[in-house]
Amino acid sequence: MPKSLLENLDHYLEQAASCRKQAASTDLAKERERYNKAAASFERLADMARRVQHKRSSENVDSHAP
Repeated sequence: MPKSLLENLDHYLEQAASCRKQAASTDLAKERERYNKAAASFERLADMARRVQHKRSSENVDSHAP
């Protein structure tokens, strides 16, 4: 991965927030649905990144155990 997991996580959360903001600012139902679907996708990516990060950090702790 070119960026660190934390950078990707921040990016995903920023994109999700941006999509939610766009959804709230449009009067067109199809546009709102499209932005909300995009936001949900970014939120899922952020969740996956958090899980991977958590798994990596717990593996690092386990590998340093006596």
